Amino acid sequence: MTGRAPSKKTRGRQRVGPLQSASANSTNEISSLVVRIEPSRAATQACVVVAIPFQTNHWVFEALRAGTGSALHDVRLLDQSITAYAAYEAITDKLSGSTVDAIKNKVVDSRCGAQGGEFLISVTCAPTLASARKCAGIILQQLRWNILYQRYVNWCKVLGVNPDKSAHTHAAHMANNATRGKVTVVITGKVQADSAGAERTAELLSRKVKDSAPKERGHARTATMSDIEGVGEPLDSLYASRPAPGLYGVIAHNFVESNVRGEASHLVSGVLMVPNAKVAQAKRLAHSQKAEKYASSLLRLKDEALGALVFIAAKGCYVETSSLTVTPPTGLTETTALSAIKKAFE
Repeated sequence: MTGRAPSKKTRGRQRVGPLQSASANSTNEISSLVVRIEPSRAATQACVVVAIPFQTNHWVFEALRAGTGSALHDVRLLDQSITAYAAYEAITDKLSGSTVDAIKNKVVDSRCGAQGGEFLISVTCAPTLASARKCAGIILQQLRWNILYQRYVNWCKVLGVNPDKSAHTHAAHMANNATRGKVTVVITGKVQADSAGAERTAELLSRKVKDSAPKERGHARTATMSDIEGVGEPLDSLYASRPAPGLYGVIAHNFVESNVRGEASHLVSGVLMVPNAKVAQAKRLAHSQKAEKYASSLLRLKDEALGALVFIAAKGCYVETSSLTVTPPTGLTETTALSAIKKAFE
């Protein structure tokens, strides 16, 4: 991507561009907090993603979103994932639990995800750095891992899982340690800031992280599908998996979802999971003019195509934070976009 000179209006207040970031580690509550600002002029909103190196399970989140154990197709990291979802619920209650809260915090949408060993919380908000910073601050303030047990119990009941206080306590301890160890914040979309603004954001957000370790340490448990009544079928009987790493995986995923009707596909840690019923049609369309037109429409944004893709990926929690950058090693072109779609369905 080529750089652009600041306009008269923004001269002296240059946008944070490729690879610019800020970090803070001055408090006893957190070892490392990194803030990156990846602007996209193609977006009409801002999106902030907070990432914690805490392993959770995408499929448990999907079942929790669906509100039924019949949508539970994989139970690995079960208690960690339910605990993380309880934290996400507490965050959304604070951010947009009522219409007044949503208006006050200028929240448009929110989502949580599990990608590449990171627990992700994404909030779409008003297109200003101040709004994104406020939402990120609320997320970090609400990560109070020692007060989530009742929420955890409630979500266990939704899935038909027996709550285990010791397992939850163990998961909360792990999550607290991960939060205090490192937090990554990526702000993308229609935002502007200079390097001083990024540094100030990192400084302010580092103060929001507090130690919230449970008094007990607890013990992990190993759950299996046979332990839970009414769960769904195993994943391998429902989905075909295709390698689809990074932002190019987002292109392949969005192409399928835009052109093939049916149950949703999923992008999980660089693997595209396509429902078996959609595979044949997706493969046929990936090698047709439909794919060429899709790649061409994406690149109509020219220099802003990559920023738009980063915004989509951030909003949907489709990739880990290391992929949320407007300066990848290889440039995004119509050829590489088309190649990503075809490779996913070779």
